[in-house]
Amino acid sequence: MCTKSWTARVFATGEAPENLAASFAAVNDPSHGPTLLVGPWLAGLHSARYEYKTRLTTTSGQLRGWYKTDRLLPYSAAVFVTFAGGGKSSKSVFNLAPAGEWTEFAVPIRRAPPETEAVIIGVGLTQHTEGQIAFAGLAVSTHDLPAAYPEDPGAVTRPAPEGPLTGGDFYRIQRSGDAWWLVSPDGRPMYSTGTDGPSFRGAAAGGEMDDRMRALKFNSLAGWTALESWADLNQRIAANGGSPLATFRSLQTGTMDGSYDRLTEGGHAFPDPFDPRWETTLRAAVRTAARPVKGKQWFVGFFADNEADHRDLYRHVYTPNCAGRLRAFLEKRYGDITALNLAWGTAYASFQDLIDGRPEPALRQGPMYEDLRLFKREIVRRYVETLVRVIREEAPGHLVFSNRFMLDDLGEWMDVIDLYQPFDAIGVNVYPANLGAGLDASERLALELVHRKTGRPVIVTEWSIPALDSGLYSNPNTLDWSYPQAVDTQTDRARQAARVTLDLFNLPFVIGAHWFIWSDFDSQRRQANRGLFRADGTPWVALQTAIVTANERIEKAMEGVAR
Repeated sequence: MCTKSWTARVFATGEAPENLAASFAAVNDPSHGPTLLVGPWLAGLHSARYEYKTRLTTTSGQLRGWYKTDRLLPYSAAVFVTFAGGGKSSKSVFNLAPAGEWTEFAVPIRRAPPETEAVIIGVGLTQHTEGQIAFAGLAVSTHDLPAAYPEDPGAVTRPAPEGPLTGGDFYRIQRSGDAWWLVSPDGRPMYSTGTDGPSFRGAAAGGEMDDRMRALKFNSLAGWTALESWADLNQRIAANGGSPLATFRSLQTGTMDGSYDRLTEGGHAFPDPFDPRWETTLRAAVRTAARPVKGKQWFVGFFADNEADHRDLYRHVYTPNCAGRLRAFLEKRYGDITALNLAWGTAYASFQDLIDGRPEPALRQGPMYEDLRLFKREIVRRYVETLVRVIREEAPGHLVFSNRFMLDDLGEWMDVIDLYQPFDAIGVNVYPANLGAGLDASERLALELVHRKTGRPVIVTEWSIPALDSGLYSNPNTLDWSYPQAVDTQTDRARQAARVTLDLFNLPFVIGAHWFIWSDFDSQRRQANRGLFRADGTPWVALQTAIVTANERIEKAMEGVAR
């Protein structure tokens, strides 16, 4: 595949010319010969990539080559495999971890829908960046690229606490030696394993559900647990001298009912934190959510939000309250409008004239962008301060966890993740790519980066493994977004689940990992093999057996640790 056989492609909007939105170049590298360069990518949608001009007729095999990156975050560089045919297309995106030196890679071409007529190969960027990626030696092979999932999930390497831990009235977090831990009220170190507890009715059903959780060697109820059912059950267990499952709860503080302004829209909206109506609505919602758990020793804490949308926050600054703060921010920064106009290359008559004009930078570069990016930090700082303060006031003593971040849009929140340091721990939803056994390099690097930038431990708030033989991916017209991550069989699924369970436990800054979800999605709206059980309640036996085995290894590792 010579460099002349590739076409540069960027999905530019009308705000920036295509030739400015992204940079592309074909050069000759001294060590690797003909090379494709992609980046910086400063504007546009979806991706900036080279596409191979010839559409391939092979629908299985692999793309191999070499790459290296410069100033890229995880989840920024990727290989794209698009299947086209029947008037439709489906795309798999394979992330490449940052690599400062030339690194060999191979990604599969697989699972083409039945009507596929051609395969389109692309290489490039999925996140806006001022960095760059280089590709060389690209070649397609018709040999399949199988993924292997060993039966043995590996050893436990997490260091034990170095000394006694301190208990208290509620769960707390403590670093001891080289690892972080949840600490139970009686001072025991704890690593949280669990899933979302579904709803049930009646004491008998509750007892059965609790038995199922414990049979899986889970010690926790995750964030989407039905508290209206489990709170009463936990109280009965505690009253009878038992040990209730440690319980978490997720809030969705950007999409609560209320008339406040939102900076982004949809199911993961980001609120305008300067709108006083948001804090009023937030406080009422937290107070209601805290009512069944406030003061209960078995309740660990709240997640402040779920996958709050940080995309393009620097552009969504003109709601009334936010715009007023932006004006004050710019006035303090520049002093007078003449100085701002000189920096921005504009001609506004006043700061209010600027606010009324609602300018947006065409590129993620230059003085206007840098000023609005700095103001984005003020938005997030206010959001974090308000969440932490209100939740601590309404649920005193309990832990407060951050928004549950999604790794796929890491580039949109990594520049503000340091502002989340006031939370007790950082929540991250991780859905492994499953191209090989365990967590891949991008997944590990992303989690490490979150921990390093915040100085806080990480809790994995959603993760799971799907498999094709579940029968939930048989309709090519309704494939779920989990399809590219699916392994082939339930045996593979079980082995990978056990390996990822231990991989996460062995990261010393991770304090827990919660499986998503109890049962599969199987309806006209969505089909996905994410559950521990089928939609009809039948257990996935191989998966559950593997999870029990991995959790037992974690339990054994915890036995006899210093207190």
